[in-house]
Amino acid sequence: MNEEMKEAMIRLLFPKATLITPNSIEVRKLVCNGNESFENVSIKAGINRLFNLGCRNILVTGGHEKTKAILNTLYLENGEIIPYETERFFDEYHGSGCTLASAIAGFCAQDYSLEEAVNEAMHFTSLALKNAFNIGEGQLIPDRFHWIFNNSSNLEDEESNNPTRH
Repeated sequence: MNEEMKEAMIRLLFPKATLITPNSIEVRKLVCNGNESFENVSIKAGINRLFNLGCRNILVTGGHEKTKAILNTLYLENGEIIPYETERFFDEYHGSGCTLASAIAGFCAQDYSLEEAVNEAMHFTSLALKNAFNIGEGQLIPDRFHWIFNNSSNLEDEESNNPTRH
């Protein structure tokens, strides 16, 4: 991401957004200045800087971290911090972050609270990744229509993959 785009996002988009969903690497890159390496920015410092820049709520996704499970953390404007843990799939995916962000928006549009929307969206995204498909060489594509094409017994079995809130 170039500096001009980063500045436009910070100035124009972040103050208007209810939630931003950067991954752990993007948090660091968004807040580092030209005098520091993004690797030296802690997530905590990055979150504090993003709040100071006008962000209201931040979901940091942990898919890029080298952990057994994925830990996503929701930082709310009221100071509450909600960690969510979900199963890690070890394939490479194109669109997992976009799937999650879109699902959160969809659940919010259905009047779910932000916390409920994140939880439901993580479950939806987990199932989309579990049912991902390949359209050729390269990364798998999350199957966002898994709920249409799977029969109801499979969906009930998949309920056990629901993310846990800690």
